[in-house]
Amino acid sequence: MTVSAPREACMMPVNQLSGRYYGLKSLIVDGFYSFEPTGYRSVETDRTRYYFDVLPEETTVLKEEFFVVQDGVYSAPVIEVECSYAPMYRANGAFSGRIPVSR
Repeated sequence: MTVSAPREACMMPVNQLSGRYYGLKSLIVDGFYSFEPTGYRSVETDRTRYYFDVLPEETTVLKEEFFVVQDGVYSAPVIEVECSYAPMYRANGAFSGRIPVSR
């Protein structure tokens, strides 16, 4: 599964290195076996892409910290989720709020 997260031009990720991504909640299978899914994080100039083999169902939260390089009020771009093995299975969401940014 691929998650593509575009970002505003005024925000630069604090951690600008690509590599393994940790931080997802543990999955519990059959009440006794658990594992923590990991993925790969690729930082690009205008977006960050996350690649996962397994993601928990229901709500999954990916968090990122940014440096702010310009003041203003911004609306977040659309996040896209796509299945790596069957690209016709995809979804996107929208952010209806505004992000006020000041240094």
